[in-house]
Amino acid sequence: MQKRSYSKSIEVFYGVSSPIVEDLIHYLIDSNFDIKDLPPEFRARPIIVTPHRVEIEIKGGIVVTIIMRKRLVSLIVEESSRKGEIKVK
Repeated sequence: MQKRSYSKSIEVFYGVSSPIVEDLIHYLIDSNFDIKDLPPEFRARPIIVTPHRVEIEIKGGIVVTIIMRKRLVSLIVEESSRKGEIKVK
């Protein structure tokens, strides 16, 4: 029996950056992209999930979009297009 190890390549596209974005990216990589137990300090609005795409809106009006493919994970960091102040509860 042969053990196969699959690793994913990660690419990050920054439209905007902040310290909380860096913390979120490190958390996602360390947790193997487990968004079910995402700490509340990273969430400002509900997470939008589709089969291969996840959008997380965090403090400061920043949206992190995660696109998962077979061997590639793309993270796109950009400003939110929503208007209004984001309040974290």
